[in-house]
Amino acid sequence: MDILTPKQARFLPKLGERLHSNGVDVSYTTRGYYESERMLRLLGIEATMLGRWGRNWLEKALFSARREVGYVKLLSKMKPDLVFTFGSPEAARASYGLGIPHMMANDSPHAEAVMRLTIPLSRKLFAPWVIPKATWTGFGISEDDVVQYRGLDQATWMKELKIADSDACPKDRLFVIYRPEEYRAAYVGAQEPSSARTVRQTLDILRARLGEKVTVVVLGRYGHSSMYRRLLGSSVKIPRGPVDGVEQLRTASAFLGCGGTMTGEAALSGVLTISLSPRPNAIEKFLIREKLVFRPSSARDAADIILSFYKDSKKSGQLRKRASTLLRRMEDPTEKICGFLLKWKNQ
Repeated sequence: MDILTPKQARFLPKLGERLHSNGVDVSYTTRGYYESERMLRLLGIEATMLGRWGRNWLEKALFSARREVGYVKLLSKMKPDLVFTFGSPEAARASYGLGIPHMMANDSPHAEAVMRLTIPLSRKLFAPWVIPKATWTGFGISEDDVVQYRGLDQATWMKELKIADSDACPKDRLFVIYRPEEYRAAYVGAQEPSSARTVRQTLDILRARLGEKVTVVVLGRYGHSSMYRRLLGSSVKIPRGPVDGVEQLRTASAFLGCGGTMTGEAALSGVLTISLSPRPNAIEKFLIREKLVFRPSSARDAADIILSFYKDSKKSGQLRKRASTLLRRMEDPTEKICGFLLKWKNQ
Protein backbone atom coordinates (compact mmCIF):
# COMPACT_ATOMS: atom_id res chain seq x y z
CA MET A 1 0.00 0.00 0.00
CA ASP A 2 1.37 3.38 -1.03
CA ILE A 3 0.66 6.24 1.42
CA LEU A 4 0.95 9.68 -0.17
CA THR A 5 -1.16 12.02 2.01
CA PRO A 6 -2.23 12.43 5.66
CA LYS A 7 -5.69 11.11 4.82
CA GLN A 8 -4.16 7.99 3.29
CA ALA A 9 -2.01 7.58 6.42
CA ARG A 10 -5.25 7.16 8.35
CA PHE A 11 -7.22 5.17 5.78
CA LEU A 12 -4.80 2.61 4.33
CA PRO A 13 -3.33 1.32 7.63
CA LYS A 14 -6.89 0.74 8.90
CA LEU A 15 -7.49 -1.41 5.84
CA GLY A 16 -4.09 -3.02 6.39
CA GLU A 17 -4.98 -3.90 9.98
CA ARG A 18 -8.17 -5.63 8.84
CA LEU A 19 -6.30 -7.60 6.18
CA HIS A 20 -3.47 -8.52 8.56
CA SER A 21 -5.95 -9.88 11.11
CA ASN A 22 -7.17 -12.19 8.33
CA GLY A 23 -3.72 -13.57 7.57
CA VAL A 24 -2.60 -11.14 4.87
CA ASP A 25 0.94 -9.71 4.90
CA VAL A 26 0.82 -5.95 4.34
CA SER A 27 3.66 -3.53 3.66
CA TYR A 28 3.55 0.27 3.31
CA THR A 29 5.49 2.70 1.18
CA THR A 30 5.48 6.50 1.19
CA ARG A 31 7.38 9.48 -0.24
CA GLY A 32 9.24 12.41 1.20
CA TYR A 33 6.42 14.88 1.86
CA TYR A 34 5.99 17.06 4.95
CA GLU A 35 2.26 16.43 5.32
CA SER A 36 2.25 12.64 5.14
CA GLU A 37 5.53 12.17 7.00
CA ARG A 38 4.28 14.01 10.09
CA MET A 39 1.01 12.05 10.12
CA LEU A 40 2.86 8.75 9.85
CA ARG A 41 4.99 9.80 12.83
CA LEU A 42 1.90 10.78 14.82
CA LEU A 43 0.25 7.44 14.14
CA GLY A 44 3.41 5.38 14.61
CA ILE A 45 3.26 3.77 11.16
CA GLU A 46 6.42 2.50 9.50
CA ALA A 47 6.68 2.83 5.74
CA THR A 48 9.47 2.40 3.20
CA MET A 49 10.50 5.79 1.81
CA LEU A 50 10.53 5.98 -1.99
CA GLY A 51 11.23 9.29 -3.70
CA ARG A 52 9.72 12.65 -2.82
CA TRP A 53 6.95 15.10 -3.59
CA GLY A 54 7.43 17.80 -6.23
CA ARG A 55 6.64 21.48 -5.64
CA ASN A 56 6.10 22.46 -9.29
CA TRP A 57 5.33 20.86 -12.65
CA LEU A 58 8.98 20.13 -13.50
CA GLU A 59 9.72 18.57 -10.11
CA LYS A 60 6.48 16.58 -10.19
CA ALA A 61 7.41 15.09 -13.58
CA LEU A 62 11.02 14.34 -12.68
CA PHE A 63 10.38 13.01 -9.18
CA SER A 64 7.49 10.86 -10.37
CA ALA A 65 9.64 9.26 -13.08
CA ARG A 66 12.43 8.53 -10.60
CA ARG A 67 9.96 7.19 -8.06
CA GLU A 68 8.43 4.84 -10.61
CA VAL A 69 11.86 3.32 -11.25
CA GLY A 70 12.27 2.79 -7.51
CA TYR A 71 8.84 1.20 -7.33
CA VAL A 72 9.62 -1.20 -10.17
CA LYS A 73 12.76 -2.33 -8.34
CA LEU A 74 10.91 -2.75 -5.05
CA LEU A 75 8.00 -4.71 -6.51
CA SER A 76 10.27 -6.95 -8.57
CA LYS A 77 11.93 -8.03 -5.31
CA MET A 78 8.78 -8.29 -3.17
CA LYS A 79 6.55 -9.92 -5.80
CA PRO A 80 3.28 -9.03 -4.03
CA ASP A 81 -0.09 -10.50 -5.00
CA LEU A 82 -1.67 -7.05 -5.06
CA VAL A 83 -0.76 -3.36 -4.95
CA PHE A 84 -3.44 -1.19 -3.34
CA THR A 85 -3.34 2.61 -3.32
CA PHE A 86 -5.51 5.69 -3.13
CA GLY A 87 -4.42 6.67 -6.61
CA SER A 88 -0.62 6.47 -6.80
CA PRO A 89 0.60 6.96 -10.38
CA GLU A 90 4.00 5.42 -9.65
CA ALA A 91 2.63 2.36 -7.89
CA ALA A 92 -0.08 1.84 -10.51
CA ARG A 93 2.29 2.09 -13.46
CA ALA A 94 5.01 -0.02 -11.86
CA SER A 95 2.61 -2.79 -10.87
CA TYR A 96 0.95 -2.75 -14.29
CA GLY A 97 4.32 -3.03 -16.02
CA LEU A 98 5.23 -6.03 -13.89
CA GLY A 99 1.88 -7.76 -14.34
CA ILE A 100 0.86 -7.29 -10.70
CA PRO A 101 -2.80 -6.43 -10.08
CA HIS A 102 -3.47 -2.88 -8.89
CA MET A 103 -6.65 -1.77 -7.13
CA MET A 104 -7.48 1.57 -5.59
CA ALA A 105 -9.91 3.52 -3.44
CA ASN A 106 -10.64 7.16 -4.17
CA ASP A 107 -13.07 9.98 -3.45
CA SER A 108 -11.40 12.77 -5.45
CA PRO A 109 -12.30 12.60 -9.15
CA HIS A 110 -11.48 16.32 -9.36
CA ALA A 111 -7.79 15.34 -9.25
CA GLU A 112 -8.02 14.57 -12.97
CA ALA A 113 -4.32 14.09 -13.67
CA VAL A 114 -4.02 11.40 -10.99
CA MET A 115 -7.25 9.72 -12.12
CA ARG A 116 -6.10 9.49 -15.73
CA LEU A 117 -2.81 7.93 -14.66
CA THR A 118 -4.25 5.35 -12.26
CA ILE A 119 -7.85 4.34 -12.95
CA PRO A 120 -7.19 2.82 -16.42
CA LEU A 121 -4.52 0.61 -14.83
CA SER A 122 -6.71 -0.57 -11.95
CA ARG A 123 -8.66 -3.83 -11.73
CA LYS A 124 -11.15 -2.34 -9.26
CA LEU A 125 -12.01 1.11 -7.90
CA PHE A 126 -13.67 1.52 -4.48
CA ALA A 127 -15.48 4.82 -3.88
CA PRO A 128 -18.23 6.48 -1.79
CA TRP A 129 -21.79 5.96 -3.03
CA VAL A 130 -22.44 9.70 -3.28
CA ILE A 131 -20.14 9.91 -6.32
CA PRO A 132 -22.01 8.55 -9.37
CA LYS A 133 -20.33 5.66 -11.17
CA ALA A 134 -20.56 7.65 -14.40
CA THR A 135 -18.08 10.11 -12.91
CA TRP A 136 -15.43 7.38 -12.88
CA THR A 137 -16.13 5.64 -16.19
CA GLY A 138 -14.90 8.68 -18.10
CA PHE A 139 -11.40 7.90 -16.79
CA GLY A 140 -11.32 4.44 -18.35
CA ILE A 141 -13.00 1.92 -16.07
CA SER A 142 -16.28 0.04 -16.49
CA GLU A 143 -19.18 0.51 -14.09
CA ASP A 144 -18.91 -3.18 -13.14
CA ASP A 145 -15.41 -2.52 -11.77
CA VAL A 146 -16.52 0.36 -9.54
CA VAL A 147 -17.42 -0.89 -6.05
CA GLN A 148 -19.31 1.61 -3.93
CA TYR A 149 -19.51 1.78 -0.13
CA ARG A 150 -22.17 3.62 1.85
CA GLY A 151 -19.86 5.76 3.89
CA LEU A 152 -17.42 8.61 3.52
CA ASP A 153 -13.75 7.74 3.81
CA GLN A 154 -13.48 9.72 7.04
CA ALA A 155 -15.95 7.32 8.68
CA THR A 156 -13.09 4.80 8.78
CA TRP A 157 -11.44 6.60 11.68
CA MET A 158 -14.20 8.95 12.84
CA LYS A 159 -16.40 6.05 13.99
CA GLU A 160 -13.80 5.33 16.68
CA LEU A 161 -14.02 8.87 18.06
CA LYS A 162 -16.70 10.67 20.01
CA ILE A 163 -18.63 13.55 18.49
CA ALA A 164 -17.28 16.91 19.68
CA ASP A 165 -18.50 17.61 23.22
CA SER A 166 -20.01 21.03 23.76
CA ASP A 167 -18.31 21.13 27.17
CA ALA A 168 -14.91 20.87 25.46
CA CYS A 169 -15.48 24.06 23.48
CA PRO A 170 -14.51 27.29 25.29
CA LYS A 171 -17.59 29.37 26.13
CA ASP A 172 -15.77 32.64 26.55
CA ARG A 173 -13.84 32.45 23.28
CA LEU A 174 -14.49 31.80 19.60
CA PHE A 175 -11.96 29.16 18.55
CA VAL A 176 -11.65 28.99 14.74
CA ILE A 177 -9.53 26.52 12.77
CA TYR A 178 -8.51 27.28 9.19
CA ARG A 179 -7.23 24.62 6.80
CA PRO A 180 -6.20 25.98 3.37
CA GLU A 181 -6.55 24.16 0.08
CA GLU A 182 -3.77 22.06 -1.47
CA TYR A 183 -2.69 25.02 -3.53
CA ARG A 184 0.43 23.28 -4.88
CA ALA A 185 -1.39 20.14 -5.99
CA ALA A 186 -1.37 19.45 -9.72
CA TYR A 187 -5.09 20.25 -10.02
CA VAL A 188 -4.59 23.73 -8.47
CA GLY A 189 -1.07 24.81 -9.37
CA ALA A 190 -0.75 27.97 -7.25
CA GLN A 191 1.94 29.34 -4.95
CA GLU A 192 -0.42 30.67 -2.27
CA PRO A 193 -3.91 29.70 -1.06
CA SER A 194 -6.56 31.78 -2.83
CA SER A 195 -8.89 31.24 0.15
CA ALA A 196 -6.68 33.31 2.46
CA ARG A 197 -8.19 36.61 1.35
CA THR A 198 -11.75 35.53 2.22
CA VAL A 199 -10.54 34.04 5.50
CA ARG A 200 -8.74 37.29 6.42
CA GLN A 201 -11.90 39.31 5.72
CA THR A 202 -14.00 36.86 7.76
CA LEU A 203 -11.61 37.06 10.70
CA ASP A 204 -11.55 40.85 10.55
CA ILE A 205 -15.35 40.92 10.85
CA LEU A 206 -15.32 38.45 13.74
CA ARG A 207 -12.65 40.44 15.58
CA ALA A 208 -14.56 43.65 15.04
CA ARG A 209 -17.57 42.04 16.75
CA LEU A 210 -15.83 40.01 19.46
CA GLY A 211 -12.42 41.64 19.85
CA GLU A 212 -9.82 39.57 21.71
CA LYS A 213 -12.27 36.71 22.19
CA VAL A 214 -11.34 35.31 18.77
CA THR A 215 -8.58 32.69 18.60
CA VAL A 216 -7.49 31.44 15.17
CA VAL A 217 -5.35 28.36 14.57
CA VAL A 218 -3.98 27.72 11.09
CA LEU A 219 -3.33 24.11 10.18
CA GLY A 220 -1.23 25.08 7.19
CA ARG A 221 0.25 23.09 4.36
CA TYR A 222 3.86 22.70 3.29
CA GLY A 223 5.22 24.26 6.49
CA HIS A 224 5.06 27.92 5.35
CA SER A 225 4.24 29.59 8.68
CA SER A 226 5.60 33.04 7.70
CA MET A 227 3.37 33.13 4.62
CA TYR A 228 0.23 32.48 6.66
CA ARG A 229 1.10 35.27 9.10
CA ARG A 230 1.66 37.64 6.18
CA LEU A 231 -1.68 36.70 4.61
CA LEU A 232 -3.78 36.44 7.78
CA GLY A 233 -2.10 38.67 10.35
CA SER A 234 0.47 38.13 13.05
CA SER A 235 -2.05 37.10 15.71
CA VAL A 236 -2.92 33.74 14.15
CA LYS A 237 -1.53 30.70 15.91
CA ILE A 238 0.44 28.12 13.93
CA PRO A 239 1.34 24.87 15.73
CA ARG A 240 4.99 23.89 15.78
CA GLY A 241 5.60 20.35 14.65
CA PRO A 242 3.00 17.69 13.85
CA VAL A 243 -0.51 17.95 15.29
CA ASP A 244 -3.57 15.73 15.07
CA GLY A 245 -6.18 17.77 13.23
CA VAL A 246 -9.03 15.58 14.50
CA GLU A 247 -8.02 16.28 18.09
CA GLN A 248 -7.81 20.00 17.35
CA LEU A 249 -11.39 19.90 16.06
CA ARG A 250 -12.69 18.60 19.38
CA THR A 251 -12.37 22.04 20.97
CA ALA A 252 -13.17 24.15 17.89
CA SER A 253 -16.11 26.53 17.65
CA ALA A 254 -15.92 26.64 13.86
CA PHE A 255 -13.87 25.24 11.00
CA LEU A 256 -12.99 27.12 7.81
CA GLY A 257 -11.99 24.45 5.32
CA CYS A 258 -10.81 24.45 1.74
CA GLY A 259 -9.92 20.79 1.32
CA GLY A 260 -11.91 17.61 1.37
CA THR A 261 -10.51 15.53 4.21
CA MET A 262 -10.68 17.92 7.16
CA THR A 263 -13.96 19.39 5.93
CA GLY A 264 -15.43 15.91 6.15
CA GLU A 265 -13.81 15.28 9.53
CA ALA A 266 -15.16 18.54 10.92
CA ALA A 267 -18.65 17.90 9.57
CA LEU A 268 -18.79 14.37 10.98
CA SER A 269 -17.42 15.70 14.28
CA GLY A 270 -20.42 18.00 14.65
CA VAL A 271 -18.27 21.14 14.40
CA LEU A 272 -19.69 24.11 12.50
CA THR A 273 -18.06 23.68 9.09
CA ILE A 274 -17.70 26.48 6.54
CA SER A 275 -16.43 25.40 3.14
CA LEU A 276 -14.40 27.84 1.08
CA SER A 277 -13.14 25.23 -1.34
CA PRO A 278 -12.41 26.63 -4.80
CA ARG A 279 -13.66 23.36 -6.31
CA PRO A 280 -16.98 22.11 -4.89
CA ASN A 281 -17.36 18.35 -5.17
CA ALA A 282 -20.00 15.64 -4.77
CA ILE A 283 -19.11 14.89 -1.17
CA GLU A 284 -19.27 18.52 -0.13
CA LYS A 285 -22.65 18.88 -1.86
CA PHE A 286 -23.88 15.81 0.03
CA LEU A 287 -22.78 17.27 3.37
CA ILE A 288 -24.44 20.58 2.50
CA ARG A 289 -27.70 18.72 1.81
CA GLU A 290 -27.32 17.04 5.21
CA LYS A 291 -26.95 20.53 6.74
CA LEU A 292 -23.52 19.69 8.14
CA VAL A 293 -21.53 22.01 5.85
CA PHE A 294 -22.29 25.61 4.95
CA ARG A 295 -21.05 27.38 1.83
CA PRO A 296 -21.14 31.18 2.32
CA SER A 297 -21.61 33.68 -0.47
CA SER A 298 -19.09 36.13 1.02
CA ALA A 299 -16.80 36.77 3.96
CA ARG A 300 -19.59 38.62 5.76
CA ASP A 301 -21.93 35.70 5.17
CA ALA A 302 -19.32 33.34 6.64
CA ALA A 303 -18.89 35.56 9.69
CA ASP A 304 -22.65 35.82 10.20
CA ILE A 305 -23.03 32.03 10.10
CA ILE A 306 -20.25 31.57 12.65
CA LEU A 307 -21.65 34.23 14.97
CA SER A 308 -25.18 32.78 14.80
CA PHE A 309 -23.96 29.38 16.01
CA TYR A 310 -21.59 30.90 18.57
CA LYS A 311 -24.47 32.80 20.17
CA ASP A 312 -26.99 29.93 20.01
CA SER A 313 -25.98 26.74 21.84
CA LYS A 314 -29.20 25.05 20.72
CA LYS A 315 -28.17 25.30 17.05
CA SER A 316 -24.77 23.83 17.89
CA GLY A 317 -26.40 20.95 19.74
CA GLN A 318 -28.66 20.18 16.78
CA LEU A 319 -25.61 20.17 14.51
CA ARG A 320 -23.82 17.63 16.70
CA LYS A 321 -26.92 15.45 16.79
CA ARG A 322 -27.23 15.43 12.98
CA ALA A 323 -23.54 14.55 12.64
CA SER A 324 -23.83 11.70 15.13
CA THR A 325 -26.87 10.25 13.39
CA LEU A 326 -25.26 10.39 9.94
CA LEU A 327 -21.97 8.89 11.09
CA ARG A 328 -23.77 6.06 12.85
CA ARG A 329 -25.61 5.17 9.62
CA MET A 330 -22.42 4.99 7.55
CA GLU A 331 -20.52 1.80 6.95
CA ASP A 332 -16.78 1.65 7.45
CA PRO A 333 -15.30 1.64 3.91
CA THR A 334 -12.34 -0.51 4.96
CA GLU A 335 -14.67 -3.26 6.15
CA LYS A 336 -16.29 -3.58 2.72
CA ILE A 337 -12.97 -3.32 0.87
CA CYS A 338 -11.38 -5.93 3.14
CA GLY A 339 -14.26 -8.36 2.55
CA PHE A 340 -13.95 -7.92 -1.21
CA LEU A 341 -10.17 -8.38 -1.22
CA LEU A 342 -10.35 -11.54 0.89
CA LYS A 343 -12.85 -13.07 -1.54
CA TRP A 344 -10.68 -12.01 -4.48
CA LYS A 345 -7.61 -13.56 -2.80
CA ASN A 346 -9.35 -16.91 -2.36
CA GLN A 347 -10.71 -17.15 -5.90
